Amino acid sequence: MISSKGESGSTCNLTPAVLSQMKAKGWQEYADGIYTFRDSIAKFKASGDTFFRFYSDPDSDRVSTCTLRPRLYNTLDEWDSDGEVDETWDKQAIPLWNTGCFDDKGLDVGKVIGTTRVCGGPSHAYAPTTRCDELTLGQEDEDPPSTVRAAANNTYGVHTGACIFTVTPVFTMSKSAATAAGKPMDAVIDHIADALKTPDNKNTWPYKLVNNVRQVKTIPGNADVPGSNPLTRLLGKKNADENRKKFNWERQVNGHLTKGECDLYYWELNPSLKWVQHYTQAGLQCDEFPFASTYQGKVGNDYSVRPINGLQNRNHGWTWLRTFYSRNRLADKDPFLVRTRS
Repeated sequence: MISSKGESGSTCNLTPAVLSQMKAKGWQEYADGIYTFRDSIAKFKASGDTFFRFYSDPDSDRVSTCTLRPRLYNTLDEWDSDGEVDETWDKQAIPLWNTGCFDDKGLDVGKVIGTTRVCGGPSHAYAPTTRCDELTLGQEDEDPPSTVRAAANNTYGVHTGACIFTVTPVFTMSKSAATAAGKPMDAVIDHIADALKTPDNKNTWPYKLVNNVRQVKTIPGNADVPGSNPLTRLLGKKNADENRKKFNWERQVNGHLTKGECDLYYWELNPSLKWVQHYTQAGLQCDEFPFASTYQGKVGNDYSVRPINGLQNRNHGWTWLRTFYSRNRLADKDPFLVRTRS
């Protein structure tokens, strides 16, 4: 049995051509929009469709959600230990998927408790949900884009429109993989690993102080910690730049020009250069975590900045992070997690 449903004002229907082929091969319409194949597995293999194609019309926000609901039933008689017919198999579907909660008529019977979606019982089937959009993701929204960033767009792709399963993706940053691809970002990975590691992240800059004692920071987004709150994408370069101003400011301190938190950290590590040389003059760039391109960028004192190798910082932002956003269709407020590897 298979059915579908479009959500958020969008449709989700089998294409007429596929539906025509299905009916010719033995599929029947059980109810409105619900189709069944009632025969043996051998017959299904011989004449049934093994794939289904759906079409969906997005609503005004150009994003549509299409939930597919495949369910498998055993219609053969099963016998219990007393020689009686066991009707259990006739009453419940065999779960094929693990997202969403639907009864045998395709009706949504799930409910949300807190932030967890809960199914109502063993007779409910499970279904995958796909989200489709027509958004252009991966393009730097400079006007006009710089030569370097335009080249990155051409090399690593700008994607318009796609369909994805609605799961929380994980941005895995691997030193060995990035180096093998010719775009190393070791310094960025070290910084993020330190920011996510508790209780040691109390030593990341700027220190979170209570009564002049360093405190452990609560930084979200750690895929290796069960229950960690995700990061959420902040769409638009202008919005990310506004986030960066929170820690990448320029102002006079003790009569000397400073370039944000990274200058203060650079001078913390290099006392002899205090007020003499900025971190930018050493060829470094200011790296921040959580990323400025997230809503969590510099929330309270639970964030970290570090001046790092400029080329590796560009490799991370212009190649790896941007490609991750694009390929996983992360639009505004979409959640994701991060993971670091050697």
